[in-house]
Amino acid sequence: VSLDITMQAGAKLLRDLLARSDLIIWAPSRPGMTPMAADLESFDPLARPILVSVSPHGLMGPRSHQPSSPFVLQHAAGFAFHQASPVADPETTPPTACAESEGALAIGIVVANSALWALGAIEPGQPKPFVDLSAEDVYAYLLVEPFADWSAGVSTRDRQRDPATPSMVAGGLVWLLPCADGAVMVSPREDHQWERWIEVMGRPPWAFDADLCGDRAIRAGHAPAIGRKMSEWSVRQKCLDVFAKAQAQRVACFPVSTARDMVD
Repeated sequence: VSLDITMQAGAKLLRDLLARSDLIIWAPSRPGMTPMAADLESFDPLARPILVSVSPHGLMGPRSHQPSSPFVLQHAAGFAFHQASPVADPETTPPTACAESEGALAIGIVVANSALWALGAIEPGQPKPFVDLSAEDVYAYLLVEPFADWSAGVSTRDRQRDPATPSMVAGGLVWLLPCADGAVMVSPREDHQWERWIEVMGRPPWAFDADLCGDRAIRAGHAPAIGRKMSEWSVRQKCLDVFAKAQAQRVACFPVSTARDMVD
């Protein structure tokens, strides 16, 4: 159900909803939209609902009015560099690919956690919490592992890999697989996820080899070999087809998007 708050009837319905809601999650549809400011100001701060806002750069940050997209945000935050972008010559090839289609999942988890925190943070006699989330900050926080590696003097990532071969990245059971028109990342870590991923691949006989794929620990020990097997299938598939089938099976998977993909 959509609500046009620029219309008198829509504004009244919104006020009615605010008056009987415990929690509002607000995702502005365009930069610069304030979170129902006029409506919130008409409420007693002790009585109004909790508000969790999520926007590209935050409602109060210096770039709050700047148009954006998941692709742009992941590059602005540095997350795109961390994502799989194998190239032959990193010095001459900037990281122009990213996990654009993974964005909604990561941000949704943070929104859910923020809402749960806010519900538990209510104190008698105090104004209800207002959480201003920046999607850019979410992506930056996802770099906590490579930042820890960098702080410890460990090499963060080597982008010099053959784009046509599979790679296991991010510390375990996350494969970058070449496709006919690009690449996807997939992470069927748990046994139940692996079973559904087998369905996506069309139930290849090798996937039922207990010595190769028996359980998570066994798959981790044979990850490079499994990657080669999977890539023999994936190179004949289109990125978005693999993504759609994996998503339907609830397997963590996304195409590694490029700037050209975003334009298209």
